[in-house]
Amino acid sequence: MEAQEIKHSLELEGYKIAFVQDMESLKENGVNGLVKEYVRGYGLKKEDERDLIEYFKDWEILRQCCGKGWAFESD
Repeated sequence: MEAQEIKHSLELEGYKIAFVQDMESLKENGVNGLVKEYVRGYGLKKEDERDLIEYFKDWEILRQCCGKGWAFESD
């Protein structure tokens, strides 16, 4: 199920969704775009945006190098 479909389904159940991350948007907008969405969705401050960009910069390298599979733990 696509991220937006899941969001809509959860909203119908009464949940308030501040942010939805999907891989396609991440590929198109990169980490900076992801952080801007976090900041907007959660009403964060500019200093939080800088901190998140710093935090995620290494994650961007891993994502490009290893794809989304690196994030999954093996049993």
